[in-house]
Amino acid sequence: MDIHPPRQAVTSLQQFLRELVTITAGILIALTLDGLLSWRHHRTLVREARANILNELRENQRDLSKERQDLEKMEQDGQTLISLVHQLESNRKTPVRHFQYTFSMAELHSTSWNTASTTGALSFMPYIEVKRYTEVYDLQRAFTALQERGFAASLDVQGLATLLGRKPATLTTAELSDAERRLGIAMADVTAMEQIAEPLNRQYEELLDPRAERVTAGAGTR
Repeated sequence: MDIHPPRQAVTSLQQFLRELVTITAGILIALTLDGLLSWRHHRTLVREARANILNELRENQRDLSKERQDLEKMEQDGQTLISLVHQLESNRKTPVRHFQYTFSMAELHSTSWNTASTTGALSFMPYIEVKRYTEVYDLQRAFTALQERGFAASLDVQGLATLLGRKPATLTTAELSDAERRLGIAMADVTAMEQIAEPLNRQYEELLDPRAERVTAGAGTR
């Protein structure tokens, strides 16, 4: 904002006051216009960030829904394998059939959330809205961390194919005990993912409820 001196020399108090009022009014008008432009920019920034975050959470919820079904399948397959190992421990003549254990991972993204943080959009959102987003993304990270740990455990389960591919009579008690331990770890990870998936899905539903979206959108910027 540029402030220019009066074109003519000030020769009286009345002229000085008139010039002062003119300059002050110009400054106030410029500041008001600048404030309005900033306010509109902030509203646009928040509106776009909110829309992107909700779209991202909506996609994440769809992936999580599929993953919850896969978790049920993984738990069933794991329990079948544990039963097989128990049978082999009791009777080495137990027939071993081909088994299946497929581990899947949900792709839960946080790009829109990170972008909103980087651009400063979060600082113009109502506190309660940012708090709710933070909670759901924190829970997402916890679920993703469990998935990564579960994937490592699933590799050990897949390795049981080599062990169970041998003649049952050659399997030692130590080998079967180790197999049971590895299966127990894998099943513990699956159970933990199921336990976190439920409240995570509930938070998705609460945030994506159309009524909640209208209330959030009407809150405006801070």
